[in-house]
Amino acid sequence: ITRLDASDTALNYSNGQLDSVVRDGYSKAITYNQDGTINTITTTTNTDVQVKTFGYSGGELVSITVT
Repeated sequence: ITRLDASDTALNYSNGQLDSVVRDGYSKAITYNQDGTINTITTTTNTDVQVKTFGYSGGELVSITVT
């Protein structure tokens, strides 16, 4: 798959992990737990903010809460 709009998108990494995706009017911020699993993904647009929080039990994904 080739994205034609990728030139306006910044992918930012910290300690080898993707921590944000940013383009005009849109961003995603990703936080991680100590074990490297995703804790939250916050999506921000010009009109909305959505937070997804990921829950784990025994290393397995068991829930995603959207606020």
